[in-house]
Amino acid sequence: MDKIALVFPGQGAQYVGMGESFYNNYLVCRQTYEEASDISGMDVAQLCFKSSLSALSKMENMQLAVTTTCVAIARAYFYEYGMTPQFCAGHSVGEISAFITSGAIRFSDGIKILMKRGELLKEIYDQHMGTMLIAEEIDYKSVEQLIDDTKLHKEVFISCESSNNQILISGTNEGIEIMQEKLLDSDARITPLITSTPMHCPLMGSIEKQFYDYLLGFEYFPFRIPVITNIQGRPFSDPQLIPQIMSKHLTNPVRWKDIVECMKQYGVSVSLEMGPKNLITNLIENIAPEITSYCFGKKMDRKYFHENFLADENYKKDIPEFMSRCLGIAVATRNNNTSSEEYQKGVVDNYNNIKKLHKDITDSHRKILKTDMEMALQYLENILNTKKVPEKEQKNWIKQLLDETSNYYLLEEYYA
Repeated sequence: MDKIALVFPGQGAQYVGMGESFYNNYLVCRQTYEEASDISGMDVAQLCFKSSLSALSKMENMQLAVTTTCVAIARAYFYEYGMTPQFCAGHSVGEISAFITSGAIRFSDGIKILMKRGELLKEIYDQHMGTMLIAEEIDYKSVEQLIDDTKLHKEVFISCESSNNQILISGTNEGIEIMQEKLLDSDARITPLITSTPMHCPLMGSIEKQFYDYLLGFEYFPFRIPVITNIQGRPFSDPQLIPQIMSKHLTNPVRWKDIVECMKQYGVSVSLEMGPKNLITNLIENIAPEITSYCFGKKMDRKYFHENFLADENYKKDIPEFMSRCLGIAVATRNNNTSSEEYQKGVVDNYNNIKKLHKDITDSHRKILKTDMEMALQYLENILNTKKVPEKEQKNWIKQLLDETSNYYLLEEYYA
């Protein structure tokens, strides 16, 4: 059975109309855009579907629009297929989408974090201290050699090795201007990123501490899916270190090639880009052609993914089902109650109640209703309370259940 990774794009994924078909076809996607609008104070659907490309490309707007769209697409994936991937990974700001999808960050908090990040990046942008460019048809070592030759080590930095022949470069305006000439002399193809700040390099150091301090103000949750991080290039699953990882993300290069190599090492054979267009799918194919890559935001790619992989009955066995997950959590949690009488009444009886409810729904061939889920949650809460599971752990389990089964809006009163 194939191992799947969900990957999330960042800058460059934006276009007018992105995500509109998902908004029109999935309630959970509409709710995602609405929540982003409520938190940000901006009509995010209007921004994505009806604004101009220049408005979408402003850093603060781009981050909000791309992240909302990518999370909405990922939620459509889980609604349709439900299969938990082996890993998530995001390219640059796409890492925030990965953290949200992994369950480590609430979506509402992710939007607040993006807004602060955008505010800080705008401070840098308004100072006109630097910019970025994409260099193609040239490899990492060649770019490194050009930086050595020009002695621009304090002005120009490799900010991402996106593929075997695509390198992102950040630096001061003067340094980037010199590098453009050297790159063109080396027959590289260059694309200046006009509205960019010099991301993922030491020039962002003045805002790193501010961002870190801001990130300390949020609650982070256990990962239900490990994230392969930009600055480490390996799986990460300690929620308490998220502020450190996300703040250092501003000043350290994106190790995208290492991320894809890590996927290969762990046996990932399918990548699904949770973005509105094919952006990093091509990068993955360049680094690891043995990984079959699809862009879930593209209709034809969704069709191919469904036809090529989801006909396999093994996949259907992995799809989380609400009652089954309640039963799984009931079994997985540690019992701290020494009273056998309380255990029988509070744990065994409630467990059997969930099993009976599950059987009734299955035998009658009907869809599960909100009232069914609320009843199962009440039984589960009785079990966890009887077992004397700590309150924070209970909260994490319920959040994970609602994340995995895509019921965060339907049962939002239970959501952490």
